[in-house]
Amino acid sequence: MVTVMRVLTEVPRDKGSAIVRFPCDGPGLQVLIYGDSLTAGAPSMKPFGEEFSKSLAEFGCRVEVIACGLCAATAHEMIQVFEEPFVLDSLQCRWGSGLGHLAKEADVVLIMAGTNDLCFADGKQIFDATRGLHAACHSLGVPTVALGIPDSGGRCLKRWSALPAQRREANSLLASWTRGSVDISVDVTCPRRPLRFINTVALMPFGPQSRLKKYWESDGVHFTETGSKVFGFRLAQLLVAS
Repeated sequence: MVTVMRVLTEVPRDKGSAIVRFPCDGPGLQVLIYGDSLTAGAPSMKPFGEEFSKSLAEFGCRVEVIACGLCAATAHEMIQVFEEPFVLDSLQCRWGSGLGHLAKEADVVLIMAGTNDLCFADGKQIFDATRGLHAACHSLGVPTVALGIPDSGGRCLKRWSALPAQRREANSLLASWTRGSVDISVDVTCPRRPLRFINTVALMPFGPQSRLKKYWESDGVHFTETGSKVFGFRLAQLLVAS
């Protein structure tokens, strides 16, 4: 597949940045959160990384968080632009960087990708692409945490009824690979696995209570601003407790 993310030679003056930094007070762990529009916080553009950073500080953790969410980007496309310093996201509205370019300055990378792959790839293909992102970071010596594809109940499910099963398959394979509980071949030059798999479906289910509390946008795919904050808090709470 040919990527629709355009590679740039320099920062465009007429586009906003998809890279957001949340510094901490003094030196601390450098955490990169990388993904698509769910990471970007679309449509409110309030990334969950903001509340994640704030919550970690309140829990006494000194962490600088960098978030980069490329709207409409697939895991397949993220691999293709992995080393690029400047790219336009798939909607051509914001610029960001390839994961490898940003990962070089991170101590750990949290990757959440695959939602946009669901409409054209099966669960195994999505897992392969997502695993490729993690393996590429590992080859740079940077550890990763795997965030599963979030729950959703959007209108697109009426057209593509197989999407929930594909999401479950991709997440199951990613979780199994992380645990090392299944025999999945990996590059012998980089046999590492993610430090942890986070079940984002359990963290933020698309259920009656979440909808009642308006954690999900009407499209059933994106978090609302409130939902993004809740997700960021729950993620920080989970990682600190583990």
